[in-house]
Amino acid sequence: MALPKLGQKISIVRLHDNVRADARVIDLTKTAVFFDIPMITNRREELSFMINDLVLITYSAMDGSLHQFETSIVRQVTVGALRGYEIPRPATESIKRIQRRAFVRVPATFPVAFLVTKKEGEQTLLRGKGMTHDISAGGMRFHPDAAVAIEPGDAITVQFSLPNDAPSLSPISAKGLVLRAHPHEVLPSPVFSIRFTDISSSAQQRIIQYAFKRQLELRAKGLG
Repeated sequence: MALPKLGQKISIVRLHDNVRADARVIDLTKTAVFFDIPMITNRREELSFMINDLVLITYSAMDGSLHQFETSIVRQVTVGALRGYEIPRPATESIKRIQRRAFVRVPATFPVAFLVTKKEGEQTLLRGKGMTHDISAGGMRFHPDAAVAIEPGDAITVQFSLPNDAPSLSPISAKGLVLRAHPHEVLPSPVFSIRFTDISSSAQQRIIQYAFKRQLELRAKGLG
């Protein structure tokens, strides 16, 4: 399994209280991984650790899948001008891979804002809002509120909040690729399928958690 790369963003969960934070890898050696001081997700607060604190590390691979491993804090360090922490370099067999097929897609309706980049001679930007039809950690389907010239192959950036998000959480922002357009008899525009191509591991985890809860809700209603 591939380790996170130098400079890559990682998600860290302090396991004794499940506080999540984001950090970046600042150094790698044959025996250790070093990351900068984590900032609690969507808050401007540092997350501190004690020696031997258990943590869950999550990061995205090149194919969009999530890699995870559990480890413990070795010590606080300074790498150049950066403060951070050291963890042991994980053994290959200790890293778990969550493949795209494990990204459960669930029906979901909530607002989404989008920005589409088209290149037709000169770069053209199309902005709009719409509603989702379903979502997974790997992508979503949505329709714009009004007809807009989106086509398969267009690059798109979406921003949205999940229905179960706390008010303190910032919206998720993700870049993607438009894969398909599905004509709709009633809606003013097609329903578009997009695949996420650039999304943080912490955002993917938020979506995975939402999808799991949504599945439970649907099953309780006899719909899942």
